[in-house]
Amino acid sequence: MIFWDTSCRGIKINERKIDAVICWPVPTKLREVRGFLGLCGYYRRFVHNFFEVAAPLHAMTKKNAVFRWTVNCQTPFDTLKDKLTKAPVLALPQLDTDASGRGIGTVLSQVQDGEDKGISYVDRLFSTA
Repeated sequence: MIFWDTSCRGIKINERKIDAVICWPVPTKLREVRGFLGLCGYYRRFVHNFFEVAAPLHAMTKKNAVFRWTVNCQTPFDTLKDKLTKAPVLALPQLDTDASGRGIGTVLSQVQDGEDKGISYVDRLFSTA
């Protein structure tokens, strides 16, 4: 099962999953709220300030909370559906690798102020085996 697609442009939500979000009915019981939050939570990386948008729905799932669907629930529900169906393509980091007969190395970098800057370096010497 593929939850997102990766291309040279970046990472985006799988189109079939967008259809699942679009078709998700308004919850009528707590179990359905949890299911919707589970689906949305998987894609939280695509929604800026996900925790703030989803907070009223999460509040419904707390112990001893009474299920009552109000405008305070409908608004974040609709907002999450909208944001997930129009989710941006997330950029992939720049990852350069190099290897020799003795070891391998990689650099995670990002262009900042028009200049390629290293974020993290990882290298390893090959064992004699």
